[in-house]
Amino acid sequence: EWRTIFLISWAFIWYLVDVVPVGVTGLLPIIFYPIMGVMGSQEICMSYARDAQVLFLLCNFVAATIQHCNVNKRYAFFIMSSFSCDPKKLLLILMLTSYVLTTFLPPAIVCALMMPIIRAILQLLDQTSICKAIDEAVILKDDETPYPSKVANAFYIGVAYAINIGSITTSIASDSGLALREVIKNESSLSNLDNNFHLKYILFSLPVSLMLLIFTTLYLEFLFLGYKRSQSSAAQAITYEKESSRLALESVAQELPPYNTHMILASVLYFGSCIGITVGSLVGQEINDKVVKFSFNAMLLCFLYFVLPNNCDFCNYFRCSKPTEYKTSPSILTWAAANKLTPWKYFFVHGSSLAFGLVMKSSSLHLFIGDGLLRMKNLLAQQLGFIGLTMLLTLMGANSSVADLMLKMSLKAVGDNSAALLLYPIAWACCLTFLLPVSSTANCFAGGWGNLRAKEMILAGIGPTVFGFLLAAVMCPLMNLSSLFN
Repeated sequence: EWRTIFLISWAFIWYLVDVVPVGVTGLLPIIFYPIMGVMGSQEICMSYARDAQVLFLLCNFVAATIQHCNVNKRYAFFIMSSFSCDPKKLLLILMLTSYVLTTFLPPAIVCALMMPIIRAILQLLDQTSICKAIDEAVILKDDETPYPSKVANAFYIGVAYAINIGSITTSIASDSGLALREVIKNESSLSNLDNNFHLKYILFSLPVSLMLLIFTTLYLEFLFLGYKRSQSSAAQAITYEKESSRLALESVAQELPPYNTHMILASVLYFGSCIGITVGSLVGQEINDKVVKFSFNAMLLCFLYFVLPNNCDFCNYFRCSKPTEYKTSPSILTWAAANKLTPWKYFFVHGSSLAFGLVMKSSSLHLFIGDGLLRMKNLLAQQLGFIGLTMLLTLMGANSSVADLMLKMSLKAVGDNSAALLLYPIAWACCLTFLLPVSSTANCFAGGWGNLRAKEMILAGIGPTVFGFLLAAVMCPLMNLSSLFN
């Protein structure tokens, strides 16, 4: 256990201070756990090729497609022209959209749509002179990528946090919710909790997620956009005037690429895949007793992106007529574009969270740290202890792994009649992951597509983390008094 804690702490410090590239830190489990005798290379390396890891990579390809065909610019223009060019209002719109989408779609799929749109919105804000997209005060080395401005930090981090918060809302929106449902189905003593399961889950999780979303939006606006701080550098970096900004946006609109077949095909396939994922989540994920997970949907979508042409000239052959011209049509997504736009180093960052989760399970780290929780007599103190321990483990470990460990551990701590009083708060706590890029899929996506620095995400994550814990602490007594879980 101590060797496991040592390496997790080592990786945490490296992620914290950016002492080396994050991709290098993501490789620490592969290098040191085998030589420290914690786990073999075969098991550790397999965690970098699990279903969740494949889904993460494929969704990066989907995001690359949306940017490659330039449809993200049309989406960005539609949002800004329909609602507002004010960065504060845009942040609210982006976070609310992400929150709603995540209630019925996996976080990685939502990130694949939102991250390219954020990038396009920032470009339009820069072109209209409302604010800068990059931090020009930072002196870069020859091989360094520009760092985002405060507005860009607010957008990328805000959307990532909204996705984390949205996954609290329904039991099908997160790995922890699905793990909770699986535990209840497999434990015969918990069969009473299966009645109206989704309704019970939403009844208590929806208020938590809505209040946390409102707080997080205001907190990020205060921190990065100068909300209620008109004399701050963050507020003065934004030069928004309604009429002049609207005119500037209209002039920039003339330079946007027109809608074409490439954009339409990419959009139709993406949203068609989203419908398939939603239906699959509701009706079941098994075919001939074989589990079919979300990586199947993402792989099918990427396969179509790679093999289908980006225009419809080939349709002439089905009408027995000649094409307009004889030439090779490029695919909707080319490998060159996927290779260029994908932040490959974050593939290892995301994989390291799965590896840390696997090591936590093999070393029984949760039992080592939380042994005292099992013997607590006070229910509220026990609930808060489990919530705190879950949030600590999800700081570095994957949501799915930590949820599985903590939910099963909680069954040993309480009687069957009050099992839900620990199970539900643990499922929520697994989604309160705001501090590091490695903490969640959405954070990892935002870190890669926004080139975020860890210190910015930590600063932004302190408020939602503390407020989320306090919200859970308030909801626990209400659950204890409710007859729904007795």
